[in-house]
Amino acid sequence: MIRRVTHVVKYSRWLLILSLLFALPLMAEEGIERLIVLHTNDIHGNITERDATWMNPKFPPKVGGGGRMARYINEVRADAEKEGAHVLLVDAGDWFQGTPVGMFDQGKTVIEFMNLLGYDAATFGNHDYDLGKENAQRLAEIADFPVLCANLIDESTGELADYVVPYIIKEFNGIRVALIGIANPDTKGLTPPDATKGLRFEKVAPTLKKYVKIVREQEKATVVIAVAHIGSPYVSEQEQYRKRVEEALAAGKPYEREFAINGVEAAALVEGVDLIIGGHIHYGLRKPYEDPRTHTLLTQTYANGSGVGHIELQIDKTTGHLIDYEIPPEGAEVTLFADRFSPVPEIAAFVEERRAIAEKGMDEVLGESLVDLTRGNYETVMGNLVTDAMREISKADVALVNRGGLRADLPAGELTPRKIFQVLPFQETIVKFTVDGKTLKDILETGVKGRRRDLNISGAKIVFDPNLPEMQRITELTIGGEPLDPNKTYEFVTSAYLAEGSIGYQILADLPRQTLYFTVSEAVEAYIRKNSPISPKIEGRITKIGGDR
Repeated sequence: MIRRVTHVVKYSRWLLILSLLFALPLMAEEGIERLIVLHTNDIHGNITERDATWMNPKFPPKVGGGGRMARYINEVRADAEKEGAHVLLVDAGDWFQGTPVGMFDQGKTVIEFMNLLGYDAATFGNHDYDLGKENAQRLAEIADFPVLCANLIDESTGELADYVVPYIIKEFNGIRVALIGIANPDTKGLTPPDATKGLRFEKVAPTLKKYVKIVREQEKATVVIAVAHIGSPYVSEQEQYRKRVEEALAAGKPYEREFAINGVEAAALVEGVDLIIGGHIHYGLRKPYEDPRTHTLLTQTYANGSGVGHIELQIDKTTGHLIDYEIPPEGAEVTLFADRFSPVPEIAAFVEERRAIAEKGMDEVLGESLVDLTRGNYETVMGNLVTDAMREISKADVALVNRGGLRADLPAGELTPRKIFQVLPFQETIVKFTVDGKTLKDILETGVKGRRRDLNISGAKIVFDPNLPEMQRITELTIGGEPLDPNKTYEFVTSAYLAEGSIGYQILADLPRQTLYFTVSEAVEAYIRKNSPISPKIEGRITKIGGDR
């Protein structure tokens, strides 16, 4: 049994004083229904154990793995059954994209794993549409649990897509609990256009308001949980987002943003939600966030299967209302350390069988890097390596990738296909364009607009001022060491993702192109084999002047 750390949410002062004075166990447990919500988000195919290099780069502990996740969930369920508590297990999306075992059968193994663990519900993440809407539907149909997406609309009918439901109701000793699912409205802009063609992702706040009213008034739910692929910003930023919402509400103005709202904003905008299980940004909360006005709680895990979120809701048996919550002593996410949790043998065997198939040949040594391969803003060592490889294999003048397409840093040392996959899990082909200099500059101008479009390049050097008007920010541009000639013809390569017009690169969508018969990761592997040992460095390819935008 977990010794609980209690945080009072909606609890009258006199009852709190009485409970402290008389040390009533579990706040007069006979009057409390306990509901433990276990949750994951952004698993990204990580059902095998991982080295926790973010904890200790030199001697990383082993964490995660499907067998250990099953062990913790089973232990919580067994304790809850003995104590008369209830357990829900939910996931907030991004199930499979990111590992060989997640990708080799387009996510099927991860959904079968979730079936084995007995998930009660899940929602889609944006990456669950990376392989197209048909694959997303296939995964929803394989799932033994309902996929909740209250804001996923089929544009041909104007109704919800027929492979999702907006909510479900769970009943525990007469207390009705609603689970509402929300996909990220930015999904269309974060996936290739064809992947979500014919679908519309409605905004978060209006959708939640609509369904909170339905589940409370028609379904008579007294506890409402949103499982949403939106997340909390960093703790240091939470208050500024909340204040922006409160200022808009006080002024009677609609709260508008270019991109989807985050969980803190949703908690401030929508009343009647008791708990938001978030995701998307790979940032965990040790302690749930609570909106001071609506009292909505928000929690989420760090992602990649390294832990399980755990929050216990304490519900008044008479009113059915949430009055308190508790989390484990270590915080709202329990990290699955190898020396703490032994794997469930049957689950571990299932994962190992699929891993062996998916990862065959992935530990071959391709070569060596003499430097750490790192990412970041603007020009990066990793970005230079990847774009150099793309340019070399394609014989192009210029290569470009977006920084969001590079998913991991790598330490100096041996490089293998497994490590390259960690950086480039999307298996995108390289696409070549033949364009004049003016068009090439417009493409690169798109890359200095910021917010998801930031670029890594090879073959060009850019100086830009973010304070200048959009599409006029590049003040100096050379190609192959020579000033750009607007009338000259250049060959330019990028990933299929950007070539389809994703994340604002709409300029590329309508241009004639040639799809090459190798992927970005294959280009990088070939480059390492040919040039090892490698030591890419910062060369002044992208220079920002004029202060922050």
